[in-house]
Amino acid sequence: MFKMQLEKNSFKRLVSALFATAIGLAACLAPTTAMAAAPGWVRLTGNQLRIIVGSTEYYAYTAGSPNGCATVSSDTLKEYQSIAQTALLAGRNIGIGSYVCGGQNIITSIEIA
Repeated sequence: MFKMQLEKNSFKRLVSALFATAIGLAACLAPTTAMAAAPGWVRLTGNQLRIIVGSTEYYAYTAGSPNGCATVSSDTLKEYQSIAQTALLAGRNIGIGSYVCGGQNIITSIEIA
C-alpha cells in the first residue's frame, strides 16, 4: 500500500515538472511581437525582404529561406514591404511579429503602430 502511494506521488511530481517545463519551453518558442521605432531600411530583393529597425534585422522569404525557415507567398511578401515602406516614409512605428530561425528574425506579421 505504501509503495503504491509513493509511486502515485512520484508520478504526480513528474507530471507537474514536465508540465512546468513544457509551459516554459512554449513561452520561449512562441513568436514575439515587438513594438519598434520607425524602420530605417526596407529592401525587397528577389525572394527576400529585409527590414532594419534600430539595430535589429528582420527577414521574410518566398522561397529558399536559410535553414528551412518558414516562407510566405509573394503577395504576403509584397504586403509586408508595402506596410514597412509606408511606415518608413511616414515616420511611423511598426510592430513586427517574428521568431528566430537559424539566427535570423523571421517575420510572421507586421503592422503600423
